[in-house]
Amino acid sequence: MIAPPPDNEAQRLAILRDYAMLDTPPAEVLDELTELAATICDTPIALITLIDEKRQWFKAHHGTQLTETHRDHAFCAHAILQPDMLLVRDALTDPRFADNVLVHDQPKIRFYAGSPLVAPEGVILGTLCVIDHRPRDLSSRQKRALHLLGHQAMAWLDAQRRDHVRREKARPASDSTTEPAIAAADIAALKEAERKVRELNRELEQRFEQRTRELALANRELETFTYTVSHDLKAPLRGIDGYSRLLLEDHGSRLDLEGRTFLHNIRQGVDRMGQLIDDLLTYSRMERRAMHIDQVRLAELVTEVINERRHDIDESHAEVSLSVDIPDLRADADSLRLALRNLFDNSLKFRRPDRAAKIAIRARNLPGSTEIEIADNGIGFDMRFHDRIFEVFQRLHRAEEFPGTGIGLAIVHKALQRMGGGVHADSKPGEGSTFTLEIPR
Repeated sequence: MIAPPPDNEAQRLAILRDYAMLDTPPAEVLDELTELAATICDTPIALITLIDEKRQWFKAHHGTQLTETHRDHAFCAHAILQPDMLLVRDALTDPRFADNVLVHDQPKIRFYAGSPLVAPEGVILGTLCVIDHRPRDLSSRQKRALHLLGHQAMAWLDAQRRDHVRREKARPASDSTTEPAIAAADIAALKEAERKVRELNRELEQRFEQRTRELALANRELETFTYTVSHDLKAPLRGIDGYSRLLLEDHGSRLDLEGRTFLHNIRQGVDRMGQLIDDLLTYSRMERRAMHIDQVRLAELVTEVINERRHDIDESHAEVSLSVDIPDLRADADSLRLALRNLFDNSLKFRRPDRAAKIAIRARNLPGSTEIEIADNGIGFDMRFHDRIFEVFQRLHRAEEFPGTGIGLAIVHKALQRMGGGVHADSKPGEGSTFTLEIPR
């Protein structure tokens, strides 16, 4: 899909020409900005783009040798149509980009995030964007960092523009005596602007690295604490479970209705707590256990997961279809089984009450990765909450309606992350959800 020009296109192009930036040599400070953006967002490619009449031109680029592309194919041509960041989690599932030549050929864009470069007049000249070859998302911190780096890129461009305007204004009226002084002042101002941007780049990079180390340490400590506490809670819980069961079996007939109700509530609470502890232990073990990447027969593994849930499938009258044509893939079998099991259970659990569940499992090989999709026609969810659903204890529905611990999708995310892959979702409330696992080949 070709992006239409913005309503202020004539003004935007005139202001872009005022910057006199197109087809100029590389700028080290902007090259450093793109490298920093790629590092923070963990993407192979980052660009600073400017959009003129027929092309997007790269003032700075990291991770690709391309210097420009046709505007008709540019993701950034869509990004300049909106004031906030354009986020494309999976280009193949986005109708604007599914047939785009840049998706199917180099640089094989699957993920895109572009922060607009906004001139003081309010027009958008281009973007600072990051690109990946696999579907994914950015954390809230990464989005914020990309936004700030875009501001710094625009500040540098504005300084260049002011310098260009000063030189243009000074040229007609100046003589041989004043021109050197003006030029020297302009060069000094430009060098000072570049120095400030470099200092900020270094400061941002240092802060990011420090914060990353702190978060990694905090996560390790939290996972160790979670594992220890969960393990220690199992023993007293087993005692409560055993004695309450004996009380119900041996003395239940002596209790009145209220007493039996209380005892049943205790039993249900024990079951819920046991499931929560088991899920917490599973999540903690995902980080601690060694990965064994080997050839996995995917069709057999998926069939095994389906057969494990055969009773639930029959009881709910669910329809399950399987289209797995690839013979095998390289993965950690236990982690992949756990991820598939959690997603399949969710499709059974979050079904609509007015129709039978339909669950489709598909797999395909792509350049560099294998994708596994689990799609259903369930209740779905609002995509505004996409980033939250893979966090521990995050629930989008009341526990009374759909029981659970809120850890299942966090386990899926952790399992794919440990294998070097990723997971993302696409959903509409009332229509269903599609979860896509991506595993490197």
